[in-house]
Amino acid sequence: MQSGEIVEVKIERDPSNNNASKGYGHIEFKTKEAVQHALARDHELVEKRPVFVTKFVSARPGARREM
Repeated sequence: MQSGEIVEVKIERDPSNNNASKGYGHIEFKTKEAVQHALARDHELVEKRPVFVTKFVSARPGARREM
C-alpha cells in the first residue's frame, strides 16, 4: 500500500505489555496529495485484513496543523 512520500511513522506501543504494538500508528505524509491518496484507501485489504485510514487531529493547543 503506497500513497506517497512519508515524513514520519510512529507505531503506538503499550509499555505495560512488553512494548507490544497497540495495533495502530500515525503516518505523516510530505504532501496533501499523498494524504488524500491514503484517505481514499480506507478499508483496503492488506494481507487479507482491512486497513482503516483517518486524519489525525491533535487536541493539544499549539500542535502542528493537519495537512
